[in-house]
Amino acid sequence: MVKCGGSVVNILLVLVASALGQLEEGDQCGRNGVCEFITHCPQAMADLKKGIFPTNICGYQGTKSIICCENNTPRPIVTERTPTPHITRSTSPPTTTTVRQRPNLSNAKAPGDKAKEMCKEYAQFAYEKIPSQTLNLDTTFSSELICPIKTVPLIVDGTQASEREFPHMIHLGYLSGTETEWACGGTLISTKFILTAAHCVHGHALGDVKLARGGFTNQTETKHVQVRNVIQRINHPSYNYQKYNDIALLRVDRSFDLNTYLRPACLYTQHYIPYRTSIASGWGNTQYGLEGGSKELLKVTLEFFTTAECNNTYRRSINKADSDLYMGIDEGSMICAGSRVNKSDTCNGDSGGPLVLVHPDAPDIKCMYDVIGITSFGYYCGLAKNLPSVYTRVSNYVAWIEQNVWPN
Repeated sequence: MVKCGGSVVNILLVLVASALGQLEEGDQCGRNGVCEFITHCPQAMADLKKGIFPTNICGYQGTKSIICCENNTPRPIVTERTPTPHITRSTSPPTTTTVRQRPNLSNAKAPGDKAKEMCKEYAQFAYEKIPSQTLNLDTTFSSELICPIKTVPLIVDGTQASEREFPHMIHLGYLSGTETEWACGGTLISTKFILTAAHCVHGHALGDVKLARGGFTNQTETKHVQVRNVIQRINHPSYNYQKYNDIALLRVDRSFDLNTYLRPACLYTQHYIPYRTSIASGWGNTQYGLEGGSKELLKVTLEFFTTAECNNTYRRSINKADSDLYMGIDEGSMICAGSRVNKSDTCNGDSGGPLVLVHPDAPDIKCMYDVIGITSFGYYCGLAKNLPSVYTRVSNYVAWIEQNVWPN
């Protein structure tokens, strides 16, 4: 297990003996403060970097700490009133006119703002709360950052993932008679929503997706596995069973319990990708023609290909009226990735799974991934180098995702 930054962040949190009592997020506290999640309080995060730990604890929400964030009072509500009417000889009582304030349009969120906000929220679950051994009667905890991300420059031909290395990975299940077939992959992006490929949702050879599971790397594991029923399937409105707009959302019947084994990935919101490589993962077939998938979660580092290179790969399918790729590779909504030096690739069964980047560490975001693509289609997996696969570009659909996942 690798601990990010080579250190353990110890934050002593007093659970019982707090002068503030059990307050909730948004409650006023102290002389001039508001109860906030610790990651939402800039002063607290700045203090942590200096080794100063928060002492005014409002309470807890699950494993998340809520602290008293000083000098963070809510903006006062200003009510406009008209002056008292001048009294005339009229016997009618004076009237008061209420002037309505115009809505503050500057508070409207731009596409991607909500996704970034939720990324910070979910980053808390990279920490594991561990009871501290003290002589004090009060219960105390230390928060340990669990970060098994392997920072290697290139993974050749696929490598077994470490436990908890890709906590956003979801496996999708299809009912075949009395048996469950686990086929496509997906990415957990909120407590109840999974991002996947539209071709994995409807029209799959096994029927509609029914189940979703996560929290494991080896398919024989049971300790941390969470299984949910899929109750809503949302294909992108422009998807028409061709290669374009191959993106969908799945909603499950109840929230996943977030922890170091299972937590959402962040959404990558920019079109430009300032890196040469990315990481794909899945339980798909390990080579072309070998069915059944992998028992272990596998990862592979892939290089980006230009649109021209990708169009050359799929030129036989382009400009044909009956082709599902008749318009060629669309750079705005697709990403091409593969290997120029070996046969690394995603394979059958990896469809719908994520193409990710490691999110840059920040004071309030550590050990997180940005999902940039969704495995869509490709040629025979791993048979030759210079045959990139195609991934749906997530940044092109951020507004649509936010409208469905976080409508408020």
